[in-house]
Amino acid sequence: LLSGAAALVGFGPQAIMLVQAVFMLYLAVYVSGAVQRWLEALSAGRTRSIAHLAQPLAVTTLAALYIAWVLIFMGGPGLMEYVFAMTFSVGKATVSLDAVSGLVISFFLLRLLQAWFQESLAFINFRGKPMDPGLAHTVGAAFSYITWTLFILFSLHLFAVPLGAVTWIASGLSVGIGFGLKDIVNNFISGLIIMFGGAVKKGDIIQQGKNFGEVVDLSVRNTIMRTLDNTTVIIPNSSFLRGEIVNLTYQDA
Repeated sequence: LLSGAAALVGFGPQAIMLVQAVFMLYLAVYVSGAVQRWLEALSAGRTRSIAHLAQPLAVTTLAALYIAWVLIFMGGPGLMEYVFAMTFSVGKATVSLDAVSGLVISFFLLRLLQAWFQESLAFINFRGKPMDPGLAHTVGAAFSYITWTLFILFSLHLFAVPLGAVTWIASGLSVGIGFGLKDIVNNFISGLIIMFGGAVKKGDIIQQGKNFGEVVDLSVRNTIMRTLDNTTVIIPNSSFLRGEIVNLTYQDA
């Protein structure tokens, strides 16, 4: 109705463009919903599934394609290139629609790659035996940390942030570590030592102080243990290096 009224007062071409843009928006939303329902059917009700991680990637890609289509329809490929190349500065960073789209899509692609890599570790065999779950967890965590580091570097490249600005951030972090972040850094280094040292792995039955139970998760920040009475205990990694640990499954399950 609004487009028809606009056409009657002399804005016919603009009204046609608006109607077609709204139609394509409805079509993009419908396709997005169909893709999400298809991915939910693939996940088959599982809470953690690669199909669930593919949903935001699919929606983001469809949104980027819709924006590109509207710009091409309104002014041709030249308008799309012009709008995506428009930049403005935020401090040392150069922000553009092209960089933001690349950042969001690469973020969801990275999450999908990390989940796929973690799932693929279950199919790796050594001389007919599957990979140890604790070793698989460590390898998956190492892959995740490496890819996140590469993602940060890629983000800095997308927004044309000079490395000189990163040195100032590192200097500020070093001061913060000296004053109030030393416990966090201590836990981080301790977590790396524990994960790659092999003394404690996911699935081990250990006793640490008064806590006795199974290690259900191990990260660079803390270790999560489930005790015999089904209590969850979150232990900072630095405490593992301060005293002895009794590992009942270190040599044999």
